[in-house]
Amino acid sequence: MDCRVQRYFVQGMIDAAVDFVKSQGREDVWDVAFKPTIPSVSETCFFEIQRGNPEEARKWSEYTRLLEEKALEKAARVTE
Repeated sequence: MDCRVQRYFVQGMIDAAVDFVKSQGREDVWDVAFKPTIPSVSETCFFEIQRGNPEEARKWSEYTRLLEEKALEKAARVTE
């Protein structure tokens, strides 16, 4: 596996945290980074949640977008 399933669990935790802080009247910014991943160097996936910078793009969101595009391209090739 390449941590995709785990990414969705982490995304759910981030979404819940964002909803919670918004319900408290706060606007905290979060970002997540992969530390080692399974296919590259590790036997497990490791994610690190960090405070984000409001002026910068979220690494997590950008990487998610790229993964989704790659998966759609792969699916399109399979159905051709």
